[in-house]
Amino acid sequence: SYLLPTIDPYLFICSATLQDGQSLDDLEAALLAELDRLTREPVTPDELRKAVHQTRAQFTYSAESVTDQA
Repeated sequence: SYLLPTIDPYLFICSATLQDGQSLDDLEAALLAELDRLTREPVTPDELRKAVHQTRAQFTYSAESVTDQA
């Protein structure tokens, strides 16, 4: 997962990598099933804490290279 800031604060972006032997239809079905599960089963406090920590770390490390500064 990653944070991709956009001008639209409500835009939710999913990305996935197709594994060998899997079809695009399989990937789409799995992704939609996971999104559906999230509407029925909220993330746990631990999962949320981990996501917040990863997002903060990604933001902090994004300014580490010279090309990401200024």
